[in-house]
Amino acid sequence: MHEHDLTDAFVVGGGPAGLGAALGLCRQNHSVVLFDSASYRNSSSNVSDLRMHMVLTWDHQRPDEFRAAARSQLQRYERFQYVPVEVRSVQQTMRTISSGTKSESVFVAVLADGTERMARKVILATGVKDVFPKIEGFAESWARGIFHCLFCHGFEERNAESVGVLAVDDCADVPTALRIARAAHQFSESVTVYTNGNAQLGARLAQRAAKDKWCTVNTLGIKRLVSPETTASSSPAAVELEFTDGTVRKEHFLVHKPRTQQASAIPAQLGLEMTPDGDIKVFDAMFETSMPGVFAVGDCASPHKFVGYASTAGGFAAAGAATQLQAGY
Repeated sequence: MHEHDLTDAFVVGGGPAGLGAALGLCRQNHSVVLFDSASYRNSSSNVSDLRMHMVLTWDHQRPDEFRAAARSQLQRYERFQYVPVEVRSVQQTMRTISSGTKSESVFVAVLADGTERMARKVILATGVKDVFPKIEGFAESWARGIFHCLFCHGFEERNAESVGVLAVDDCADVPTALRIARAAHQFSESVTVYTNGNAQLGARLAQRAAKDKWCTVNTLGIKRLVSPETTASSSPAAVELEFTDGTVRKEHFLVHKPRTQQASAIPAQLGLEMTPDGDIKVFDAMFETSMPGVFAVGDCASPHKFVGYASTAGGFAAAGAATQLQAGY
């Protein structure tokens, strides 16, 4: 293998974390290839004009415009390469570099078109997928009338007549449901927590929230959710809840934080250690994984799944990879 065939580092994933990692490596004059499958967690067919928040100078802007601006700025670095293709697999192997006689450890990425690329370090920014509750209509209402984070969404719907919290799956415990309800109360004088038939949880919630007159608990089983064609910002009732007893309730929006799973098979292929929540486990401030030379940042490796944290983490991982490259390991 020739030296010019070997890149200093791969970044797998073209979201905020991957873009931040690529920029950090570029600033240290390392060769870096950014692979981008163009599959993003915040891409939703339900909302044509999705906006991002909690990012200084980019608040209430489109995520695709943010990514495009970052890619444009990276083009000024001559050792940067952007490859809009999915990485199917990454494996560690030993290869002999033509400039020497010893074999060294490298990472081989197999792309969707069947080609292979090699690098000394890998930064995974492969993201996660949301795992929706098994409730009919949930997916169709997602991002339009169901929000997962009230820092990212909710302000534009302030002064709503009533909103709801869906206390199912990972949100089906008293502290979590009440924390979300209190956050939702910032945007509405009336909040209802829906337990989808979980009477025991409902009783505990009602006891804990008894002094909060703005909060009520509904323990009816949910048959399905219906979201109108209009967006939440233009509809006084963004979500209808149809219950198993035939009754119907309307809410301006619902809040629920779904479970997530890894969006890529690469962490499993590499045998990386995972957290109990299914995120890639990282071990230090530089976000290195259980496999030396492999770093992981962004949603795939953190419970803090928002843009600002992801892009900053990418920079730290770049510093870790650069330090190792410059030390010769």
